[in-house]
Amino acid sequence: MVRAGVVALLLAALVGACSRPDLEGLDEGEAGEVAQVVDGDTIVLESGLRVTLVEIEAPFGDAPYASEARAGLERATLHRRVRLAYGGLKRYAPRQPAATGEDQAQPSAAQSEQSAAPAETALAHLFVRSEGGRWIWVQQALVSQGLVRVRTRKENHARAAALLAAEAQARAAQRGLWALREYRVRNATALANDADSLPRSCGRGPFLVVEGRVRQASVSDTRVYLNFGEAGDYGADTTIGIYGDAVAAWRAEGPAFASYENKQVRVRGRTANRGGPLICADHPQQIEVLN
Repeated sequence: MVRAGVVALLLAALVGACSRPDLEGLDEGEAGEVAQVVDGDTIVLESGLRVTLVEIEAPFGDAPYASEARAGLERATLHRRVRLAYGGLKRYAPRQPAATGEDQAQPSAAQSEQSAAPAETALAHLFVRSEGGRWIWVQQALVSQGLVRVRTRKENHARAAALLAAEAQARAAQRGLWALREYRVRNATALANDADSLPRSCGRGPFLVVEGRVRQASVSDTRVYLNFGEAGDYGADTTIGIYGDAVAAWRAEGPAFASYENKQVRVRGRTANRGGPLICADHPQQIEVLN
């Protein structure tokens, strides 16, 4: 009887463990059913809440593999119950464009409707329950299948290590988008030859994953450059740039900037042309130091 009671307790514990997702390091959020999949990293719940899946970047629009990424998220989540969880910034609301001139003085009815406060977007990790009752972390599943790349932000990087490990396996196996030339890891030295194809602003630049050896670190209170070039020509070589408040935050959270010198690294971020390619960074999780 005692043994039977112990078995019953163990079974009950297992059932209880399966009834909730593993939220270690995250705060539990809303639950609901997925009513729409917008693209490879965005869904809408039946409640109307729009959700962006944090720490990943899916191809979108007309980009190669965008339709496959969206289809993969749809297969995993559409019309299924999900649970949100948060590991950083929880909400994002786009800014309203400022009205000027006559529009500001006498807005029309249509303009008034368009200028209503935009709906907030939840920035969350997503968990979906399988038919067998097991909870699946959607971000990790998408990364493992090569449907998306890892993209952390300074406000959301709670599970970067696990996602980067999953991406490394997918990349090594050339799964999904990793089989395409457009998403290959770029060589920092070779990228310098393509600077003219990049825009002047990181905000408009492509999201790239780049590998190379950092040769020099130039550090000030508000500006840091990690240069990949042998000659140290910041106007021509591929460079990682960290600016403003991000410099102090990086010092408090991450490795010393000088520690990157002579290290082989993999960096990911939006990239611009500032004479040479400039990869804009604002938090340490964007740089992996490689063996």
